[in-house]
Amino acid sequence: MKKINIAFMMLALLTVNTLKAQVIAGWNLKAYSTGNNSIPGSLNATTQDANIETPVLSRGSGLTPSYFNYAYFSDVTSTSATGNTAINAVSNGDYYLVTLKAATGTMNITKINYQLYRSANGPNTFRWAYSINGGAYVNVGTADVTYTGTENLGLVQSTIDLSGITELQNIPATSTVTFRLLGWGAATGTRRFGLGRNASASDNTLILAFEGSLSATLPVELTSFTAKPQSNTVQLNWQTASEQRNSHFEILRSANGASFEVIGTKQGHGTTQSKQNYSFMDKQPINGTSYYALKQYNEDGGSKLYDAISVKTTLTSEWFSVAPSTAGISLRVDAGLSEKANISIMDVSGNKITERQLLLNKGVNQLEIENVMLAKGKLYLVNLKSASINQTAKIIK
Repeated sequence: MKKINIAFMMLALLTVNTLKAQVIAGWNLKAYSTGNNSIPGSLNATTQDANIETPVLSRGSGLTPSYFNYAYFSDVTSTSATGNTAINAVSNGDYYLVTLKAATGTMNITKINYQLYRSANGPNTFRWAYSINGGAYVNVGTADVTYTGTENLGLVQSTIDLSGITELQNIPATSTVTFRLLGWGAATGTRRFGLGRNASASDNTLILAFEGSLSATLPVELTSFTAKPQSNTVQLNWQTASEQRNSHFEILRSANGASFEVIGTKQGHGTTQSKQNYSFMDKQPINGTSYYALKQYNEDGGSKLYDAISVKTTLTSEWFSVAPSTAGISLRVDAGLSEKANISIMDVSGNKITERQLLLNKGVNQLEIENVMLAKGKLYLVNLKSASINQTAKIIK
């Protein structure tokens, strides 16, 4: 059983408390009434976490302000013949938008709490969706929300749980999340809908609130990552200054810096404020220049890919050897990855005797190059070349 000292337990409890779900962005509309302060086209959050950039609530292009006490209310400008399906509402701009972005560290978004308000002829079907960095919108919630009431203060809707959506957890400060509240199904006549209402100028209720947590630091603070050739291996070392809910690392390798494969994993240290040192040895490296990267996974499934580093390895003849055989020559190749390769045989004057194409499998390959006429007692050069290999060995028949 692992021993956990009291100091570590206290630190873990403090870390959990800083990540406790709370309102990270909320809007209260008590300051806005037709008599004193009409709500503009966009509205900054009236309450927000200290580690989040100013959240903004705004209207889509198909909505125009409709001033009403203590509500963020709008007229639907599309004609009665349109706007009655979700697709129409998207194309018409019949929606509200909210942007959320961490100032530093990472952001988790776990819940949406909101209160709808509508006129008798306003949209009666609603849907929340999110987009990250301008990508395609992804619907949230178990189903579209149907609301046909016209209560004086609107109606609080069921909370939408986002905690199971991986994309909305551990969002780095480089990413912006946009939420969209779509409304459709309006009837003929004056058609309005929005968020609200607060009961009075003294009502402190949040009409719209996003819950979650923010961390001012990254889940894992990586301070160094190095790759060093050692004989026919590559030694990888990295260090972290602190870790929060760190599950494990994947070690990735590439021959071209673009396409990576997983070559190993290393268990993380969970939550710790102490420096941690990690190491991994690639026992079957790629000859020549190769690239290594780390992908870190949190305990809740979130991940972060760190920048790749490059290393140049010159493998010795242990991994590539040639010998004469009855029919030609025998090759032994311990390949770092599966790929196509060319084998060419030349004499010392540079005259090419033959050239063949091979398919190397990752690991040890024992190959025969047949029908090769080599003069007895003469020196030849055998060159093996691929995207990751360029090695030459000598042979005497």
